[in-house]
Amino acid sequence: MKKILFLICIAMTMVGCKKFDGDNNGEGCDCLNFNFYDQQTTIQDKADWLYKYGRFICPDLLNATAEHTHEIDASIATRLNTTTQTLSWTQIKSLMQNHVYEYYIKCHTDNSGNINLVNAATPYQESGNCFSMPLFRGIHKKYTLNDKDKFEFMSATTGNATTGIKKIVMFSITRYGQTQPFISYDYSDRPDKRKVSTDKKSPL
Repeated sequence: MKKILFLICIAMTMVGCKKFDGDNNGEGCDCLNFNFYDQQTTIQDKADWLYKYGRFICPDLLNATAEHTHEIDASIATRLNTTTQTLSWTQIKSLMQNHVYEYYIKCHTDNSGNINLVNAATPYQESGNCFSMPLFRGIHKKYTLNDKDKFEFMSATTGNATTGIKKIVMFSITRYGQTQPFISYDYSDRPDKRKVSTDKKSPL
């Protein structure tokens, strides 16, 4: 009965969705916005909801929100002297395929922070250094990536002795033929920009 009521609510949300305004409204009337996602109270609840219903969120809204949520100012991060992994946009696309939230791109690290493997893995794990497929689609939509653009996944730290030092896994993107990255994204240890103050890690 609860499932039936929930599906009815989803149908009503699709009928009532509005034009995308940059926050949590969708465009048209055939897709979801983030209203139900925002009602989930824990990170795992949000991940579970995205697994079931993420592909029904309005695509432009979903991809843009994921990109906005994870962008980071690289100047606040200190890169660790550990092993990194670099993948081209072509390799990232081969991992993405048509997945939405069934699979994440996961960085496998050892205790020292060396990144030994980057692959498509499931399910979402809050401590698993997981990056969503809509995140990468949002980046491509915003910046029109070249197949040979490079994604370097690395361990870093943020903060200081006063605020506390935290270890994160992040990636930077360097254009083909260039030597310096132009944008960086992280997965962990920053408040979620979807205005849910309890979110320190986001499954988006």
